[in-house]
Amino acid sequence: YESSRQVLLGNPAIDQIFFWEFMQKGFWRSLKFMLHLRKEKFDISILNYPSNRLEYNMVSFLAGASLRLGHYYSRQNLWHFPWLNNRTLKETKNLHNVEENLRLLNFLDIDYKKVTPQPQIFLSAQDYQFAEEFWQNNHLFSFTRVIAIHTWSTELKNMHRKCWDKTKFARLIDYLKQNSKTEVVLIEGPCDRKNNEEIIKLCKTNPIRIQNTTVKQTAAILQKCSLLITNDSGVMHLGATVKTPCVAIFGPTNPQKLRPFYTRHYVVRRDLPCPR
Repeated sequence: YESSRQVLLGNPAIDQIFFWEFMQKGFWRSLKFMLHLRKEKFDISILNYPSNRLEYNMVSFLAGASLRLGHYYSRQNLWHFPWLNNRTLKETKNLHNVEENLRLLNFLDIDYKKVTPQPQIFLSAQDYQFAEEFWQNNHLFSFTRVIAIHTWSTELKNMHRKCWDKTKFARLIDYLKQNSKTEVVLIEGPCDRKNNEEIIKLCKTNPIRIQNTTVKQTAAILQKCSLLITNDSGVMHLGATVKTPCVAIFGPTNPQKLRPFYTRHYVVRRDLPCPR
């Protein structure tokens, strides 16, 4: 995804990024790309957890690395082709995804328990300047607290079904804005726009929308905020990476594995039964 590429840009630990949108390019063009990638002669391929789809395992295999690291999932079957990875770990029940990834370092003779996990995103001077101008243009310096809210998630894999109700978000926004020293800004990417517009129609007040920003510009804005209130989403992890305190609203997903990492946070969740 383009958003993933943006997160990795500027990272001094990365020499090169190969960006290919498999879902848009189709099977044959993607296969040609993968065969071209084999010419790089990679030694090691690491599938970040969670990558429990057939397509990820196939891509790792076709890239041609002799050592292919990944996880074996408790609910996975052989049709996911997990055997295409020649070094696998069985996933744990409640270890955070970041720590689950670090476990793969044991295959490289690195004791992951001696590694201090600290997620990072590398922002440019232009990103910080964008956030400063956003603050000035929206007169946010006059408020004691600026609270960011993310109301939606992607519809891919039905992730939007874990989001909090629109009416409740509208009530929350109005409640926060009752305090004259507090302003609310809504995070908005292309997939969030419709949901935000419906929430604003339900509001009695007028929150500020953050529109047409890159991932890093959004991160720079989040870093200046007093608090982020969000569904379990990529924006939640983005806020955690820049160490913005976070209130995370969880639905059916496991907060022990997906909670905001390495920042002050509070998880809001009703532990409802999930019959099978």
